[in-house]
Amino acid sequence: MKSFSLYILLFFTAMVYSSTAACETIAGGKSETIAVTKASAYEAVMSRIALKEHIKTLTDSLSQGRGAGTPGGLHAREYIVDRYKEYGVEPLGVGGYLQNFKEKGLNCSNIVGMVSSTVRSDRYVVIGSHYDHLGIIKGIVYPGADDNASGVAVLLELAKAFARYKQDGNVLPVNLVFVAFDAHEQSMAGSRNFFSSTRIKPYTVDFMVNIDQIGSVLAPVHRGVNNYLLVLGQDKFQDWIWEKVELSNRLHGIDLDIDYSFYGSTQFYKLFYRLSEQVSFTERAVPSVLFTSGVTNLTNKPSDTEANINYEALRKRLSLIFYFIYNQIL
Repeated sequence: MKSFSLYILLFFTAMVYSSTAACETIAGGKSETIAVTKASAYEAVMSRIALKEHIKTLTDSLSQGRGAGTPGGLHAREYIVDRYKEYGVEPLGVGGYLQNFKEKGLNCSNIVGMVSSTVRSDRYVVIGSHYDHLGIIKGIVYPGADDNASGVAVLLELAKAFARYKQDGNVLPVNLVFVAFDAHEQSMAGSRNFFSSTRIKPYTVDFMVNIDQIGSVLAPVHRGVNNYLLVLGQDKFQDWIWEKVELSNRLHGIDLDIDYSFYGSTQFYKLFYRLSEQVSFTERAVPSVLFTSGVTNLTNKPSDTEANINYEALRKRLSLIFYFIYNQIL
């Protein structure tokens, strides 16, 4: 039934876009005003080169595995703040980008930026990804390239694209909040502290997108298919979320092999879903979805290095998440 509904949705969407294009051609209008073309223009703001630069920096020797409350974590934090400033992402509060908190004696900080709505709105969409990792254990650095420098790289590119969208004078009906969470390795303390010191209330958040471990091709849904993605949380949404993912994947020609079931295992689905930041939002009745490429044999090991990131697959996953958000809010 879902497949038939999606077919109908795609058919009528294509008809609308085709009609719009035809009318604008007759009227002499520019094709950039067509919705799909406009979305594609801002999708193109994001790049594979930038993804690689983010991940290389977040896994370099100065980052030291990005342990919460460590000099390496501070190095990563400064890099993320600098990118927010460069891209024109605003601080959420008057105190700047950092949401400071203590966890088990560690000085931790979420990094919170916002692309505010163009008209006054009390509605929010939160896009998040944790930036901390294991740090140094017994003298060995755990770089955490896939877990989760890859997720932060996607977060930064999304922030850049939507900031550019607003800067170009386009209408943004909701506030987009971009959060790099700290202290994931301390029972996800960053996401659990998020609502405690921001003006945002759970009931004002339309939905939350979490990005965690998204740069690998080592745990494919179907053997030999690198362009895959796991999407968890659809069962907690209405069907329109599934429809938006599928629409974004097919209409824009991304063609990822998408799995909504965590390899068909209900038990591991429920377990894995509770191991990342979106659970702090679902517990507060915020519809939340996790995008991931899954746990691999490199997860939480010193061998999780930048060299093992598949940038072709990562770029496609970034595109799908961008279109998913874009198609939902605009």
